[in-house]
Amino acid sequence: MTAAEAPGTALPHNRVLLVEDGQFDRLMLRTVLERAGFQVRHTDCAASAWEMLRLEPVDVVVSDVMLPGPSGIDLLRDLRAIAPTVPVVLVTSSDKLALAAEAVRAHAFDYLLKPVSPDALVCAVRAASEEAALRSASRASRDGTARPAPASESVGPSSAILESLPSGIIVIDRDGQVLLINRAAEEILGLKRQE
Repeated sequence: MTAAEAPGTALPHNRVLLVEDGQFDRLMLRTVLERAGFQVRHTDCAASAWEMLRLEPVDVVVSDVMLPGPSGIDLLRDLRAIAPTVPVVLVTSSDKLALAAEAVRAHAFDYLLKPVSPDALVCAVRAASEEAALRSASRASRDGTARPAPASESVGPSSAILESLPSGIIVIDRDGQVLLINRAAEEILGLKRQE
């Protein structure tokens, strides 16, 4: 088990805003996420979620679809207008296909049916968190504030493997931005490693 998988261990890109009007559901979802290492701020409606988002950015939003006032889908649409890179995971007790289709059209990252299993919730939020990290790296790369990381600087046991391979390895994101490059790829391309 890695540090990122250990219960209660902080993860990069781990700031989650939970929007759930049901007190029991909010407590359960918050507890599951916190035990998985996420920093969770929570509220019971879209209006207070907006106030919280203005005060402090988050990496992922988890929202119930049915909320008092504006819905979770309304929150998702509004968030897309000002923070299009923040992934939103929607949860609902409704199994209506039209609602799921609306969530897809609004670009929800994931859509989970209640009762949400802890594993499904953690998996969805972890994937959304990883997507947030990739979007952040891509944005920094486009802005010129970051350079591709040599494989030797990547975290985890696979970095040594990537560095030792004779084949050139380059990892890119969906926008074609280089996120990682190993020594063999640098040599093949005639690049000099910045030490």
